[in-house]
Amino acid sequence: MYRQTLLFRFQYVLALATLGVTTLYFALYRPWSDRANKLDGTLQSTWTRLLDLNLKNHAQLGMDTNTVSANFKLAEKGVNAAQKSSQQVRERIQFSPEVRDKLRQTFQLLDYEQERLLRIDQLRSLAAAKKARLEPAVTGGFPEYTQAKDNPALLYLQLALVNRILTSALASGAGAIQSISLLPPKMHAVGDNNQILFEEFPARVQLTGPTESILAFLSSLSGKIGDATNGVGSASPKPALFIDRLILKSATNQPNDLSLEAVISGFLNPEDLP
Repeated sequence: MYRQTLLFRFQYVLALATLGVTTLYFALYRPWSDRANKLDGTLQSTWTRLLDLNLKNHAQLGMDTNTVSANFKLAEKGVNAAQKSSQQVRERIQFSPEVRDKLRQTFQLLDYEQERLLRIDQLRSLAAAKKARLEPAVTGGFPEYTQAKDNPALLYLQLALVNRILTSALASGAGAIQSISLLPPKMHAVGDNNQILFEEFPARVQLTGPTESILAFLSSLSGKIGDATNGVGSASPKPALFIDRLILKSATNQPNDLSLEAVISGFLNPEDLP
């Protein structure tokens, strides 16, 4: 009798468990399974479309590891080329090592005045040899100590800039130079922290001469090696100078000549400063 009661209870519990599992199957598992199958179909369709788009895309973007590696190498080459170009630009606009060395040295007013007067004498001698006329305002345009008291070492860079412009003009065949004057420097900054990229030193020059001489002078500002108009005895590249603006018109007293007024700039890399 006891065994029959125990067997009955076991059968009863087994029936309840079977009913519970059946209820869970139809109430929960079956709907979830159908929903998962539908999502699998959507995922498979999306994945197929993605692969098809990846294979047909001319940009070759997507999940292909070979393409990703190739694009990474291409981007790396682009970065290297940009860095190389940036370095070449810096080298092209640099002033001579002698000028850069003086920017780092302690400024001596007497030494600077001696070099300033030497450059003026050399310019007058070149003008005499070229039979060109220098107006008094030209020699007065050479930078003086009063123009750069905050950082007087920069006078050497401005002196080199003025000397480069004037000697190139005379070597190009300019008939007369009326004036040259330095304009206030400009800072060129980049980034959110306004990091100084370059400092620009502009100068305004006025001169007259035959058309071919004016064109030769403007061409000489690129500072190419071996350019006869690149300065006296030029055997090495000079810093590339940039034309901010210019005005060309017929000369008043010489109908066959042109009168040029231009703002020409040289640039300083802050890394050249102490």
